[in-house]
Amino acid sequence: MPSRCKSTSFLRFRPALLLILAASLPLGCSLSDHGALELPAGWETDEMGRWWEVGVDTSEVFRDLETLQAMGIAMSPVVYDATQPISSQARVSQDRLVWYVKQSLLPLFRNRPEVVDSLFEVYVAPRIVRGGPSDDPGGDVAKYKREGYRAIYRHFREPRTLLQVGTDIPVEIPDSLSVQAAGRAVSFQVFISDDGRPAAVELLSGVHPVLDRIALKATLQMRWQPAYLLQKNKSVPVESWARFRIRFPG
Repeated sequence: MPSRCKSTSFLRFRPALLLILAASLPLGCSLSDHGALELPAGWETDEMGRWWEVGVDTSEVFRDLETLQAMGIAMSPVVYDATQPISSQARVSQDRLVWYVKQSLLPLFRNRPEVVDSLFEVYVAPRIVRGGPSDDPGGDVAKYKREGYRAIYRHFREPRTLLQVGTDIPVEIPDSLSVQAAGRAVSFQVFISDDGRPAAVELLSGVHPVLDRIALKATLQMRWQPAYLLQKNKSVPVESWARFRIRFPG
């Protein structure tokens, strides 16, 4: 099979990253041979594995969404019904249960942390307090996770992919990197505009500098049904975040 390496100009990387990429390329293929390394016009990049559309506020879109604490979601005290007697130990158990249910909904929080947290506090936490913990903590978390997702879903809907990488969006792998790519995955966090386009992308984990950028270019072609927030009985598209993986065949 002929090599897929093609000639291209590649000017967007900073010098330090160019050295890293050059050292990582397989023998017989120069840096200029990889057209997949060049970002499309209208995009910028840095050496930290982040890409964004020109004009995007990078101080806002590249958020740490790894944990609730990183998002700024704290374990807030629960408001109890003062008319109902409850022991201190039971209150601690309820606080913990609320927090564990929040943690179980982490993927949903990542889509829009402050919005999801406010909906959780209004529609989910009181339900947990009313029901309280049972003798089956794991069952409690699973139950309130299901109920919590349904309650939040009435007011907020996460983004959904419309185009799939590998089917709708082809991914070409250089023959020289087929072994390194086989069965491995690149993980991204993407900031999605309110019209469903990727506006900023951050590499969370990669497999090879060239393969990472091939996956990046595929990511920039993805489209989503944007997240929706119910406002005054009307669903309004809003900006959001999503995490996903692109797995290479093999």
